[in-house]
Amino acid sequence: MTPEHLYYNALALAEHGNYQRLHALFLQYKSWGLVYEKAGSAKMLDPEESWRSLERHKVSLLLPTDADFPVLLKEIPWAPHGLYVRGTLPKSYLGIAIVGTRKASDSGRLIAEEFTKELIKHDIVIVSGLAFGIDVTAHQTTVLRNGKAVAVLAGGVENITPRTNERVGEEILKKDGCIISEYPIGTQPLARFFIERNRIVSGLSKGILVIEAPSRSGTLSTARFAIDQNREVFVVPGGINNPNFSGSNNLIKQGAQLVTSPEDIIQALGLATDAKQTQPLPFLDENQQHVVNIVSQSESPITSDSIAKQAKLDIRIVNETLALLTIEGVIKEKNGGYYL
Repeated sequence: MTPEHLYYNALALAEHGNYQRLHALFLQYKSWGLVYEKAGSAKMLDPEESWRSLERHKVSLLLPTDADFPVLLKEIPWAPHGLYVRGTLPKSYLGIAIVGTRKASDSGRLIAEEFTKELIKHDIVIVSGLAFGIDVTAHQTTVLRNGKAVAVLAGGVENITPRTNERVGEEILKKDGCIISEYPIGTQPLARFFIERNRIVSGLSKGILVIEAPSRSGTLSTARFAIDQNREVFVVPGGINNPNFSGSNNLIKQGAQLVTSPEDIIQALGLATDAKQTQPLPFLDENQQHVVNIVSQSESPITSDSIAKQAKLDIRIVNETLALLTIEGVIKEKNGGYYL
């Protein structure tokens, strides 16, 4: 932490995260310390006390001059002047943003799950806005599969919104992911912040995947930002009479890359198509391999009773097999459920 961090945080609080105002002040004075001294907008705030509030919430602040500030974000137009971070921001990563409508259909959510499961097998970090629908589905799948996620909020990082997604946000933190925002703690999410937030979602990523975007959707703003930032735009197509795909199909007509499987993205990124695939393990017997296959195909941690039913094996044999596989590190157990 430097004096610049202290002053920036106080100014961000005083200006309520107003990017245009902060940007104009920085261009004029070239230093947050000078802005604080000359502009007067934050004089009612004690920078050190404001900083202690960050520490109480276990929130860190990154400025573009910090080594840990994401390199990709430094490249974009309207790069954020600061990032508030809860959790662990990966120092080096390959990120894909998965975005789409808040009113996702069942099939849209299944598509999001399928793509997410395959992408995280390649150590791809899933970036999204933790909103209803496609966003939260991608993040739920990521944490269930022990992948890493970055959630970008349109308000303060200490309050995960919407509240119904708070549990998913906490799981992201437990799995060494992070929740970030350019807005200081205490900032309530305003409508315009969601559009501003979208440039960071795309900016943090190598590319974005659009799943179910109607013609009037905030997802399309993320796609426009991605194009401006020279990011890849991947789009899952849909029926021409399905309103949830009207915006998606228009993106394809405008030149976005049509994808129908996760392998399309994996190949476009130049990654090997066989990374982290579940392969038969030579030291397992037939029953053990059968149990591993059932666990690997489950969308969430699966109980021993469910495994026994699907495998048509005696529960005693299943429990012994699970114990052995756990000891060998093939599977893990959490709250009575098993996962790879």
